[in-house]
Amino acid sequence: MEAIELIQTHNGPLDLLLTDMTMPGGLDGLDIAKEALASFPCCPVILMSDYSKVYPDSSRPMSSNFTFLSKPFSLATLLKVIRTSINGEVQPGAKIAYG
Repeated sequence: MEAIELIQTHNGPLDLLLTDMTMPGGLDGLDIAKEALASFPCCPVILMSDYSKVYPDSSRPMSSNFTFLSKPFSLATLLKVIRTSINGEVQPGAKIAYG
């Protein structure tokens, strides 16, 4: 809920959303991403999870700027995914990045 409140009150651009699929309080990473994309439709989103079978399904809202990062991953992998997401190098459609 705190992340959603920050998104709703944020002034200026949102450069990147990095969130876990499993969140406390009944929300998940897609709920937070949906809220972010409502106000910042060009914001790149990185969803991470240690449950590879929790990959976002087609029944949930998706965007071409989504990347799914499967845990565990190295710091180098995380930095590469962040850099390519911010630089707009993410290919259309969600993709899986393994580290």
